[in-house]
Amino acid sequence: MPKPASQPPAPSPATSSRRTPARARGHLRQKLKTAYRDAILDAAEGLLARRGFEETKMSAVAEAAGVATGTVYNYFTGQEELFEAVMERCRDKMAATLAPAMSESDPMRRLKAIVTCLFKFVDGHRELAMIRQRNAARGSTRLARHEDEEEAVDHVTKALIATVDEAQQSGALRNDIDPLLLSGSLSGLIEAHFVHWLQRGGDAPLADQASNILKIFQEGASTP
Repeated sequence: MPKPASQPPAPSPATSSRRTPARARGHLRQKLKTAYRDAILDAAEGLLARRGFEETKMSAVAEAAGVATGTVYNYFTGQEELFEAVMERCRDKMAATLAPAMSESDPMRRLKAIVTCLFKFVDGHRELAMIRQRNAARGSTRLARHEDEEEAVDHVTKALIATVDEAQQSGALRNDIDPLLLSGSLSGLIEAHFVHWLQRGGDAPLADQASNILKIFQEGASTP
């Protein structure tokens, strides 16, 4: 009669108890690393807005983040890599902010949702908006037209074009104008309002103006 196959011995309670704290420590270390990295990026974002790229030294970022300079270098090799990370995070956050708007089925409501979500993002990330505007005024291509920002802007532009085109097809917008031109007009309104808001020092929530922009876009500026 064949012998039953032998089973590996069950881990002892002592072994299991040793593994659980080890996993917990690893999880805690990862959370701490993420927290340090986010703190460094938040500090860099603010300094970039106030000082520009050239004056945002690693030591200054460390001081603003409340960590040692060596800690910053543990995460980023230098200013270039740190700036890349700031802009990459900006792109990812903007995409995540716009995602709910894109699920709106009605194209006109979707347009309003896109503008509102975009402005809410700017309201919540004023430093990034200041980076863009400050360096665009200076003609600094390093900060004003970074590839991650270009990707984020391209994402918004494509969403506006597709939604305007859909609104034209549904009869909600006139269809005798090229959707590229019509969506470009809306983009111009958004950009102009954004610049004016920054010039006033961001004195009111930008998202509150989404309805006004859409009203001007739909009805024009003539007297009803």
